[in-house]
Amino acid sequence: DNGKIFENKNYLPLIFKTNSIDSFEPSYSELENSNKLYHMINGEYFFNEVDFKIDCVNNKQIIKKECNITFNRNRDYKYYLEIFAPLNLSEIITSMKYSDQYYVSLIDNDFKLEFLNDTGYIESIKIYAFKEENIKNQNLDFEVFNDSYMKFNVENGYYMTTILYDDSWHIKNNGKEISKIKVLDSLIAFKAEEGVIELEFIPKLLNVGILISSITFLIVFIYYERKK
Repeated sequence: DNGKIFENKNYLPLIFKTNSIDSFEPSYSELENSNKLYHMINGEYFFNEVDFKIDCVNNKQIIKKECNITFNRNRDYKYYLEIFAPLNLSEIITSMKYSDQYYVSLIDNDFKLEFLNDTGYIESIKIYAFKEENIKNQNLDFEVFNDSYMKFNVENGYYMTTILYDDSWHIKNNGKEISKIKVLDSLIAFKAEEGVIELEFIPKLLNVGILISSITFLIVFIYYERKK
């Protein structure tokens, strides 16, 4: 099997300050979801829909196999074609090698869109322009950093992480435990006051173990006290 690996230069830091932690309903579109997430972080949209002409689709109906796509290009941008259909697109698009209703491809010099048949139905077909620029550098200066404990300074505001939400994570702001906020149905966020944040992973089983050990110690202590 053949495949491709793409480097994402717009990766998210582990923890970063954000304008908002308003969640959103994910859509089928990976580009729209990325747009919403980027906007939540810094108020900008990185993918912009562009007008184009295509001669193989008319009113969502495929009318011929080979497609010619025309639009105004800017050399500073990259362009992506996005297609969504109610059926498996591997049965519609010649270059698609896997089963899915969603298709997205970089429109480079070698790009060609061709359908297997001159009939069929496409729910949505769009082109997005993307200008390469990294998310503003928001890497925090960690005083302590390991797999289960992090300590760092913050300003007032909301912070989002790329850490999966788990009840075993505890957050302290200037020594006082604060509430976690669940965003995108999966990630940890929090609202902080200026000062120090401590983010610590304490497994529930560890708490149970400490309780059992404490009870055991207390029983042994009482036993020996009575023996004296």
